[in-house]
Amino acid sequence: MRRRTALIAPWRGTMAGIAVSLAACTPAPVAAPPPAVIPKGLAAPATAAATVVEAVEPPVAMPPMVVRLTDPACAWSSESWRRREVALLRLRVNGPVFAQVMGGRVQVQIPVGVHEHGMLDVGSEGLVVAGVVAREQVTLFAARAFAMNGVVFPTSRAPLSWTEGFADGVTVTTALPREIVAQSPPVVAKRLCSDLTLDRGTTLDLAKEVFGQSRGNYRLLSVGRKIEVFSDPTRPAEVKLMFAEDTFAQSFKTLGAYSSIGVAIGDLFVAGWVKTAHLKEARGGPESGVGGGGFGMIGARIKPLMTVTCAADVPIAVEVDGERATVGYILAPTPIEIRDRGEPFTHIQVKNRNIHVDGNARLLARASDLLACRKLEP
Repeated sequence: MRRRTALIAPWRGTMAGIAVSLAACTPAPVAAPPPAVIPKGLAAPATAAATVVEAVEPPVAMPPMVVRLTDPACAWSSESWRRREVALLRLRVNGPVFAQVMGGRVQVQIPVGVHEHGMLDVGSEGLVVAGVVAREQVTLFAARAFAMNGVVFPTSRAPLSWTEGFADGVTVTTALPREIVAQSPPVVAKRLCSDLTLDRGTTLDLAKEVFGQSRGNYRLLSVGRKIEVFSDPTRPAEVKLMFAEDTFAQSFKTLGAYSSIGVAIGDLFVAGWVKTAHLKEARGGPESGVGGGGFGMIGARIKPLMTVTCAADVPIAVEVDGERATVGYILAPTPIEIRDRGEPFTHIQVKNRNIHVDGNARLLARASDLLACRKLEP
């Protein structure tokens, strides 16, 4: 400002002189016209009324956000997550359930340490919500080849459960079929977050990862015997196998009295050393190879008062068992059904095939956020 004043100041005398000269050249002011005379019986013309601007009240605050993880151990995303069974979303740990999720675009976060819960964010058909999810409802799959208890390799079809989170890593486990008996159960592996995924079916060549080649020579593992499998023949066996019938395996190397083999059992691939005496000659091989790659709505169907669409995203909250929390938003221009008008919150519903609000919960939006929305004709 000082620099600007310094530039303007030298012109002040000159500007004053110009003002005096202009004043001298200006004609005398014209006298104001006399007031108009209004004949009797005629009303005076109306003057424009002053415009009154009412103060606009700020919108009511949304309820607190649903509980979030501040420093998660791992976070996984999926563009097309699907579940065979619903995942239940809660407002907080051990809190009331407000939604059931079947799929969508998701992110899952798990905490550091041993906990029974994680966080699930899910978006589907214009609706985005987040909540607490139970540990057993988060299913992971192998994104890379790794061993559990030395010799059990999950294929990318094998469902894995996390048991503990740590900085950029997680411990996972899986259920074993009756043919596999672990010497020190359960089978576990401590892996980096990037070794796991929410998506089933990543292409993995487990035989090549373990033995350096995709195929071995087909043999039969004998029926009725407890077959010990070793990650190292000089150490105790990690698992025992028991088959109700002769089972195809692939043999990759023989060393003394032991042979390295790989055998597919359900969604698992067991790879290690067995006593060669347990193997029998086989003709041909199994038909398939070994590896591992390879509806509803929000709210009950009650006729809404009206349906609207909004030009801006609408934040939403959930009320269940006397608790309220902000859980997400509805993306513009997703249709929103007005179920019950209220102030400051309106009860709404949204059609969605993957996210279902629980029967005891109500989906809420601020009435002020819906004022500018356009009504859709039925």
